[in-house]
Amino acid sequence: MTVKIARTKKTKKGSVTTTQDAGSSPNRLLAAAERIIIDEGISSLSIRGIAARSGLNSQLVGYYFGGIAELLEALLWANLEPINVQRRQMLSALAQVSPSRAIDEAIDAFLKPMWREAAFCKEVHANVVITEILTNGPADLRSRATQRIRDAYHELAEAFAPLFPQLTHAALLWRICCISGSIIAVATPRLYSPRFFEPVGEELPDPNDEQWYRELFALAKGALLAPSAVDRSAMQ
Repeated sequence: MTVKIARTKKTKKGSVTTTQDAGSSPNRLLAAAERIIIDEGISSLSIRGIAARSGLNSQLVGYYFGGIAELLEALLWANLEPINVQRRQMLSALAQVSPSRAIDEAIDAFLKPMWREAAFCKEVHANVVITEILTNGPADLRSRATQRIRDAYHELAEAFAPLFPQLTHAALLWRICCISGSIIAVATPRLYSPRFFEPVGEELPDPNDEQWYRELFALAKGALLAPSAVDRSAMQ
């Protein structure tokens, strides 16, 4: 996936605007930053390091993005927005799905976008980049991105409500968050102790591994279909 970004200019704090005329240099800078984040984390990110990894002049970071914070914002949205767009498209298509397939298609609409590759570094989950920025990126960006994710989870819970009537909205949100957390855990092993993954050894999934995706699908389906821990009739 190539993100089409040309020269940017700074507007108010924490935001950038971009033109539609794409160039290769901004994408090379973003790809270099993404690779550093995946391999070493945000703490290792610097203008000099991005320039060296991309093979470009360090002044181009400021020219195209304004600085590291703005580059991180562009990189975050390059990874997060395709997830949101794909999920909304898949959820909107549920109206044409037969009732017998609705639950499976809805779960795919939840999981497949979260399973997608990073914007520039293939065979790596986008969640590696998103989680690192949400954990260690600029506070204002973390806040806005977290709100975007929160809104997406509420949208998903509303779409799921007719399919899982045994669960309240709060219970659906809780299960969605738990399933999402399991995806992030296996997608971002660098953030955890390697011993955590000793039971599966080297067999951690990549975004193109259909077998592991089907295991995740079975886990999510079972979790969403499980009876509620709360008696809804007693709440009415």
